[in-house]
Amino acid sequence: MTSTKLQAHGLTVHVFEDQPPSLAEAQKLVGGWVEVVTLNDGSQLLCNEEGRREGLFLNVIATLIA
Repeated sequence: MTSTKLQAHGLTVHVFEDQPPSLAEAQKLVGGWVEVVTLNDGSQLLCNEEGRREGLFLNVIATLIA
């Protein structure tokens, strides 16, 4: 798995260009269960499926993109 890690304003984004992460790698990145959101351009956004229940902060940028 090769990814580019981008960080800005306290947010971290991993961009995968060669192949998607394995389930275990994705779970490690999001910190739990993985939810895949397919965007209008066909790219995919991975997020923590239980984030709201776990009290994680709302990622406004990801919400606007999705």
